[in-house]
Order: sequence, then structure tokens, then C-alpha cells
Amino acid sequence: MIFSIVPPEIFPSGIHATIFSIIFLLFFAIEFKILINQKLFTDKDRDSLIFILIAIALSFLILFYLAYFKSN
Repeated sequence: MIFSIVPPEIFPSGIHATIFSIIFLLFFAIEFKILINQKLFTDKDRDSLIFILIAIALSFLILFYLAYFKSN
């Protein structure tokens, strides 16, 4: 199952799950910002990258909260 990826010991509380999610969001935002600044992408590609970033961020947020609620 997907929940076995994240052990429950990582998330002793909802606050920790939130902080962990924010760290991942910042990591991906910085990574995409670096890619966008390299001038390798057109404006259309940049819009696509923003939607991909949002999708990845929401996926991590959902995964972490599901792992937290499963552990409790």
C-alpha cells in the first residue's frame, strides 16, 4: 500500500505533517524556480510547470495527511 512508504513514527502530530508538507512544497518551488530562470522554457511551458508544481504539492500534502490519519 502507498501508506507503507511513510512510517507513522515520522508524523507524531498533525503539526509535524504540516511542517513536513511545507518543507517539500518549498523544495519543489525552489527547484522549479531554478528551472524557469534557466530560460529553457517558453511562456507556455512555464504555465505548464506551475500546474505541475501545484499537482505535486497537493499530492504530497494528501499523502502526508493520509499517513498521519492512518497512524492515529
